[in-house]
Amino acid sequence: MEKDSWGDDGEGWGGVMEKDVQEVMEKDAWGAAGGGKVPLTPHPGPGEERSFPVRFRRAAAPPVDLYYLLDLSYSMRDDLGTLRRLARDILGTLRNATPAARIGFGSFVDKPVLPYVSTAPAKLRSPCPGRGEPCDPPRAFRHLLPLTGDPELFAQRVGRQRVSGNLDAAEGGFDAIVQVAQCQDYPSVGHVAQVLSAANIQPIFAVTGPNVPIYQELSRLIPRSVVRELRDDSSNVVQLIADAYSSLLSTVELQHSPLPPGISLSLEAHCGGPPGPPRPHGASCTGVRVNQE
Repeated sequence: MEKDSWGDDGEGWGGVMEKDVQEVMEKDAWGAAGGGKVPLTPHPGPGEERSFPVRFRRAAAPPVDLYYLLDLSYSMRDDLGTLRRLARDILGTLRNATPAARIGFGSFVDKPVLPYVSTAPAKLRSPCPGRGEPCDPPRAFRHLLPLTGDPELFAQRVGRQRVSGNLDAAEGGFDAIVQVAQCQDYPSVGHVAQVLSAANIQPIFAVTGPNVPIYQELSRLIPRSVVRELRDDSSNVVQLIADAYSSLLSTVELQHSPLPPGISLSLEAHCGGPPGPPRPHGASCTGVRVNQE
């Protein structure tokens, strides 16, 4: 819904409605961030209520940018080895769904201060428990690879990484997520949800079995996020990403831009069954197939 489609006096819409259906969102309406804006031009008079349908379709293969944010705490040492073997397959699998796929890469451990990590100089240099074991200093976040379409470059960067260590069990994943989205630190869950929504980022939480219930609760607070169970050795990471991408893509949402003063708008979703209740900010359908209208 574009503000520019309104008349200069703000009392009506700047156009005449030719038919009940104004626009159909097609594949080429998707922008670089995976969404599109479509102007609508119904023309109600002052104080008049008007209903009109809008039909749109799920795009066949919208572009996707995947930023792989890896926990490099010591407990993930086996998973790092698995990711090294599977790194090239991740981008290849995404390209089976869409040719316009890119991948970026970053890592996190925890803030290098007490009580999250030991601040003893020797432990800051090499925080892993085994003496002589290759180990990197702890970092809250490291941006290791900008978005690229080159699977070899991604595999090379993953291959160079080493694990690190910290003291507490809850690593700084949310701090790193906000760094990826907005270059800020120390977020609350609400702040994480806000910045991800503003940046049109849909997180996939890949966590091991014992942590799934925790992240399912968090997912309820973070719109358009999904949780998938990761095997202990991360061997299912490629299929996990493909399944999560498919799940996210099958949810289609219609929103409107900010409205002029004195105008209200509610959206009612018709997803093939009984219509959902009118909602003031947006409406969505889940389980939508490719080209389904």
